[in-house]
Amino acid sequence: MSHRFHSIIAGLVTLLCAGVNAFAAAPADEVLLRRGDITVTRADFMHMLENAVPEGGRAAVLADERKVRMLIADLFVIRELAAEARQAGLADDELVRFKIAVQQDRTLMDALLDKAVADSARPDFEKIARERYTTSPERFRQGERVRASHILIGPKEGRSKDQAKTLAEEVRKQALQGQKTFEDLVLEYSDDKSAKTNRGDLGFFERERMVKPFAEAAFAMEKPGDISPVVESQFGFHVIRYVDRKPARQLGFDEVKRKIIDTERQQFEARVRTERIEAARSLDDIKVNQDAVSAISEEARKAVDTAVNAASEKKNAGAAKAAP
Repeated sequence: MSHRFHSIIAGLVTLLCAGVNAFAAAPADEVLLRRGDITVTRADFMHMLENAVPEGGRAAVLADERKVRMLIADLFVIRELAAEARQAGLADDELVRFKIAVQQDRTLMDALLDKAVADSARPDFEKIARERYTTSPERFRQGERVRASHILIGPKEGRSKDQAKTLAEEVRKQALQGQKTFEDLVLEYSDDKSAKTNRGDLGFFERERMVKPFAEAAFAMEKPGDISPVVESQFGFHVIRYVDRKPARQLGFDEVKRKIIDTERQQFEARVRTERIEAARSLDDIKVNQDAVSAISEEARKAVDTAVNAASEKKNAGAAKAAP
């Protein structure tokens, strides 16, 4: 990509981020939607956006009025139906009250765990990534890749497995004759759901990404344009056209850095959360009524035994009644 293209993209991102800030800076109590006593304010919308959409996608949502309307509508429906539930007395239901309380506690727990992550001293993730790359370079090798296209023909309603195989052989014959392009044959015959968009082109893939029979056939070919014999897999019958090949290579650090950093950051944040949860589980003054806990399972086992015995007695009684 050109420097100018990157500059344009950077400019668009800046403008979208400015849009987020401008939206958030507008009057928080401005009403966006109202029906009777139910309202959705600008502040409500921003909270909904933050709750429902990852940070990196919020600017794009704000730039799309249809998505803005959908979020506002979602929040309205939640409030409208919740109001109807209260009027119906459902808020007084014991289980509903419990669910509300648990959800509130879970939200507070999540907020505390997020704060624990934010307050934790973060390691130098780029330094860790470089160490991972340097000490285990073999983990960052890209295997040999092949590019191929395929036509999938499978058994389905009105077509038996044998009929699918026969049709696949016929399609392969047409591909070899070249009277139609492979892409046209894909559109005409392939049962692959993605065929209409990719015209059968699977792009470059490593051997391990495909099921074994397909991979063996694809990697066995060497000349661009070669057509494989019909290959059977659990998906049906494939006619494969070989396109190109790329040898295995060592990926450079810059190619894998972001992925390693993201993985390390996710693992770090998961550790912080887990440690905080385990600390709560291990508090010294927790007292468990073990007799009551054991009684729950014992009562359940007795209930099961009673039901089994009753069913057995009923069956024996029926058999005795039927005996001559």
